[in-house]
Amino acid sequence: MDDLYFEINPNESKILGPPINLDINWNNISGIVFLNKEELYDLSWAGYSNIGFIKICSDNKNTIKSLYYDSNILNLVKSKWKSKVSENRKQIESIPLEINNSFSIQLTERCKSSIIMKYHECLGNENLKFNWKTLSGFFEFDSKMFLNLYAKIQNYIQNLFELEYKIHKKIEECENISNLMDLDLEILYDNKILL
Repeated sequence: MDDLYFEINPNESKILGPPINLDINWNNISGIVFLNKEELYDLSWAGYSNIGFIKICSDNKNTIKSLYYDSNILNLVKSKWKSKVSENRKQIESIPLEINNSFSIQLTERCKSSIIMKYHECLGNENLKFNWKTLSGFFEFDSKMFLNLYAKIQNYIQNLFELEYKIHKKIEECENISNLMDLDLEILYDNKILL
């Protein structure tokens, strides 16, 4: 979450909105993300009274903990955290999947569609033998082996969704922003499958 910021009212010690990505330039302030945290916290020196930003990171946790916010802000923060977890799960799913330490496949939408079509073909012909193009070249399959591969891929994807769900549930259970900042939002999962 180190790339996210809260817009705040420093005079009222209040969070004004959901976490945002702060561009390198903001209004007439060039390089705003390079300001020290005191300059960033209160922008009155630049002519913006009652406006500032605070980076959402462990270094600023105590300051963020002292800021006031309403329940709507907490819900928006939870939504942003869930979105970040979902992005992380999608990134993991896009990493090539290693099969038997001998070949790998990239689970793009096109690849998934091809796997489903070949799966149905294998269901209809248990004696089918074919070469399947992988990122490492061609690999020879028979129906039984491909059906096993399909089941393992489905299990892999489902496990990623289960991990995402567990983190979403932990996010939902948090009662304040400080608790949210304590959560580990990373999905760690091995991208290797053995047939």
